[in-house]
Amino acid sequence: MSRPDETVPTDRKRTKPERSRDARQVLGRGLVVRALRAAGIFHVVDRRASLTMVVGVPVESSGVIADGLKDLVRSRGWHWNDGRGSIHDWTGDMKESSRRREANMLLENDRGNEPAFVLVETLADVPPILAAACDGIATLGPLDAELVGAAFSIVMRGQPVPDDLELAARLPPRELAIALRRGRPVPEAMATVRRLLALKAAESRAPAGPSPLDFVHGPRLVELHGLGEASTWGRSLVADLRDYRDGRLTWTDMDRGALLTGPPGVGKTMFARALATSAEVPFHAHSLARWQARGHLGDLLKAMGRAFDEARASAPCVLLVDELDAIGSRDDPGDRYAAYTRQVVDAFLEHLDGAAGREGVVVIGATNLPDLIDPAILRPGRLDRTVAIPLPDAAGREGIMRHHLRGALRLDDLRPVAERMRGMSGADIERVVRDARRVARKSEREIAVDDLERALPPVVELSDAAFRRACVHEAGHWVVGTELGPLAGWTPTTATVSRHVEAGTSGWTEFARDRGFDRTRASALAEIAILLAGTAAEEVVLGNRGDGSGGRPGSDLHVATAIAVRLEVSHGLGAGLAQRLDAGRGDLVPELLRDPSLLERVEATLSDCLCRAREVVLERRHEVERTATLLAGGCNLARPRSVDGSRASVAGGVR
Repeated sequence: MSRPDETVPTDRKRTKPERSRDARQVLGRGLVVRALRAAGIFHVVDRRASLTMVVGVPVESSGVIADGLKDLVRSRGWHWNDGRGSIHDWTGDMKESSRRREANMLLENDRGNEPAFVLVETLADVPPILAAACDGIATLGPLDAELVGAAFSIVMRGQPVPDDLELAARLPPRELAIALRRGRPVPEAMATVRRLLALKAAESRAPAGPSPLDFVHGPRLVELHGLGEASTWGRSLVADLRDYRDGRLTWTDMDRGALLTGPPGVGKTMFARALATSAEVPFHAHSLARWQARGHLGDLLKAMGRAFDEARASAPCVLLVDELDAIGSRDDPGDRYAAYTRQVVDAFLEHLDGAAGREGVVVIGATNLPDLIDPAILRPGRLDRTVAIPLPDAAGREGIMRHHLRGALRLDDLRPVAERMRGMSGADIERVVRDARRVARKSEREIAVDDLERALPPVVELSDAAFRRACVHEAGHWVVGTELGPLAGWTPTTATVSRHVEAGTSGWTEFARDRGFDRTRASALAEIAILLAGTAAEEVVLGNRGDGSGGRPGSDLHVATAIAVRLEVSHGLGAGLAQRLDAGRGDLVPELLRDPSLLERVEATLSDCLCRAREVVLERRHEVERTATLLAGGCNLARPRSVDGSRASVAGGVR
């Protein structure tokens, strides 16, 4: 139903159907309509020979307001005649004599059969007699998230998150219209918005301020998926950075650095960039390889110093040091270049907390190999928090997929595709979407769900023997996990097996870890036995074992070995009390290569735990075989997960 003040007169000549509008028209029209309604004079657009003052028009946005007025009047059914001068732009450096001459023309001459508008910055620019004679005065208001959201929806057929709408509303209408171009993906539009805001911020700073290129553009934390607990920590740091920037928080109360860990491709660099984007602070990305490219050691140290100097100059900011493990560790006895490594590490430590200080510079290190990092870098006040980014779960995989689809397939159910992506990293998922887009583009059509499915790695159908082994393997985890779970503080919650192998594994069992559990040597040994239970079940039920328990990071044998190493060199629960490595560090297996006696003790621990798992399987063999039959029949095992239990999973069967 149309509004009463928007009724179209019946005595005017109709125009052609309304065409699609660009961002300038949408933004300008929205601002004008609001101003006219607020002044109670919206009816002027339906009157012949009306004259209206629009006040508060910035010089740089007068063209946008004019386009919006033309679009509004055209939509009311009038034939707009630019030649009759129905819009008078009095913004800018217009001479007083010119204003008086145009005012006299408007007052004395026939205004024609169309509405006329005068755009001014302030009422002081309007001769008093013209202000008294006009039909009304409307004051232009600022852009807000609601109007910006409407512009996104009309022009781009999609909207960013609410925080981004607030961000975009900070731009003047003319500059925002540059970002909102029809057919452009919303994330790309927001990237342009951030660059324009960064440019304005840089222009408003002193000449010594940071370059606009220091300001980051790209997705924000709320747009990223599958980050696990890293997302919670990241949002907290973003809030602290904003409070510090605005003077509500002191530097001593903030997290000043962190180490990001996780498998390759999970998005560690993107996460650090999103931190800066969300906090609206500059972002500096560096790595040892980039510093080393300058030349010899002296050049490397100078490049490192310049990186920290630039970051301090633009504080508050985020400084990323990617592939931090490349810096090396002074504790590595096998380092052939120990003197070189020591100088690099010492210089890095000096920049982290030396005399020059780094107030306002949050340093983020990223690595796939945390064991290779010097322990001094991880001490309090430096990178004293380790933030793990795991492989994404099903919901995270779907979110990552939709992010890279940029609004395509919005109404399609992508959960089946996300389920088939189990074990994939964010980079893997991005590649799948890119490949699917390429296929659709070459076929000159929109992307379809089938394109995504065809872009996934090929599916291998297991033989009867291999499928049977996978079912027995997961049944072993389930039964032994149920038996030893109370002692391990690690209880199985779901188990499933597929005859069709995707992402490298045919079966997996998920566990809930009891937080606050009393961790002892006995509980750790029970956990190792659960990890080796799949192997034990294969031996007891099938008479031999396959290779599905090892051979890759995160496998049963890999995790069990790491736990056994920690017992000996971290927790004081082995043959000695001396702590050689931090238990919070990732893969401790390389320690075995440096200590034959340690390898012998770890091997004995693993053998004992395998025997223990084998004993449980023998005692409950009937239950193991019945569970394997259920899994083979397509049944997914599940039991309620405790409210405070964290999730973990073990995968086995056939790789």
